[in-house]
Amino acid sequence: MGTRRTGTKNRWKQWKPAQARRALAGWRASGLPLARYARRRGVSARRLSWWRDRLGEWSDGAPGGGGARLVPAIVTSAPVVAPAVAVTVRLPGEVTLEVSDVAAVSAEWVAAVVGKLSRGG
Repeated sequence: MGTRRTGTKNRWKQWKPAQARRALAGWRASGLPLARYARRRGVSARRLSWWRDRLGEWSDGAPGGGGARLVPAIVTSAPVVAPAVAVTVRLPGEVTLEVSDVAAVSAEWVAAVVGKLSRGG
């Protein structure tokens, strides 16, 4: 799969798509990073990357083609209903203050009521 040498000159031969697919399949099966696989096979990482991109076999660089893919999607939204929030304050002497709608009263008001109730007023 590497470069082909003819005569005494180091010359590479252009890959056909089928050769490139075999090289890319070998890379994915190896479990190695692309650059390391290319070095071991005697080909340039740039050449493998170029063929991967040309053949549409792009991935995140991890063997196995585990890269990102685009898929059709429909995004919808539903009205958000806030859950009923209740606050219960239990005071000594079995006095209980319940606030069912915390947005309707301020924390200061609750503090003032609790203060009055705890002083017996």
